[in-house]
Amino acid sequence: MDDTPKPKQERSLRTRAALLDAAVEELLARGYAELSTAGVARRAGVSRGAQQHHFASKDELLIEAVRELAARRMTELRDGIAADAPVAERIRRTLDLALEQYAGPLFATTLELALAARGSEELRAAIADGERTVGPQIQAMGRELLGGTGHDPAVVDARWTMAVSTARGYASLILLGHPPDRVRAQWSSACDDLVALLLRD
Repeated sequence: MDDTPKPKQERSLRTRAALLDAAVEELLARGYAELSTAGVARRAGVSRGAQQHHFASKDELLIEAVRELAARRMTELRDGIAADAPVAERIRRTLDLALEQYAGPLFATTLELALAARGSEELRAAIADGERTVGPQIQAMGRELLGGTGHDPAVVDARWTMAVSTARGYASLILLGHPPDRVRAQWSSACDDLVALLLRD
């Protein structure tokens, strides 16, 4: 059986992908309050009818955009790690990337959506699902990085959770408006300690 998408299906998939890209870009540029489905359609270069065919409501569009945001956050993390570097360097790089990811626009947009979603049970559930996807993947990265250290898996998980939570805490200071250079300088020192702890016998 030939499962190759037909031209009409391919156009439909491209339109859907363009709408999701545009929704994420609109969220990053305008935030939840200013986002409109008409604006998303304009940015995607499609008609309102095409937009409504794929996503009947703003919440339906945002639910899929949340999933796209989660996927992009993981891609940012994984793409920035050099697989052939020494383990200490890879750990340091991963934690630095976690800080930047949690301090960056993709996570900030997710937080904004979480706050705005209080009136939408479906949107809240989508955000929770996205975080349940990202969290285990970040945890799995820790196991990959520390799998050859000989540590007990439970110890690895506990230490890695603490390290990532620390990165998230420093990132929240940046999101709250603290001077980024000062926060990153403080983080640099703390990260040295975290790498040493993660590799400690």
